[in-house]
Amino acid sequence: MAFWITVEDREPVLDQQNAGEISLGDGSREANNRLNRGDFVIVYSPMEGDPDDDEPVENFVAIGRVADDVSHGAPGGNDDRFCRKLAYLACVETPAEPLMGELTFIRDPDDWRGTFANQLRRIDNNDFLVIAEAMLPPPIFQKVQKMAGSGF
Repeated sequence: MAFWITVEDREPVLDQQNAGEISLGDGSREANNRLNRGDFVIVYSPMEGDPDDDEPVENFVAIGRVADDVSHGAPGGNDDRFCRKLAYLACVETPAEPLMGELTFIRDPDDWRGTFANQLRRIDNNDFLVIAEAMLPPPIFQKVQKMAGSGF
């Protein structure tokens, strides 16, 4: 089991949640096939993604678990984008900035935005749990915490 953060604007993530899918990183087959069934994914959204009103978001907006074995073509016939099935968990969008000082993959908490230029990043279970605890209701977090602890 591994833990990942992917970067995607908020609006496309909401569409992907409705479909139970996610296109990871740059959408390539290679990026999407880096993950395995059972891996956890947190989605960070820097922007809203609406072409008419692209406001900053800077929230962790979704969390879920990979529910398939290989990537498949994204809906809509776009041959350049691939996606994975994701079992999304009930969560609340969580501002990223207050957590930056607690995350070990953030080298400089005062200049953290550049860290998310990498569209798909593996993180350790402690960083995953810091973010998950902020996003998930306590009963769901407790179950996820047990699963995350069993992967190491």
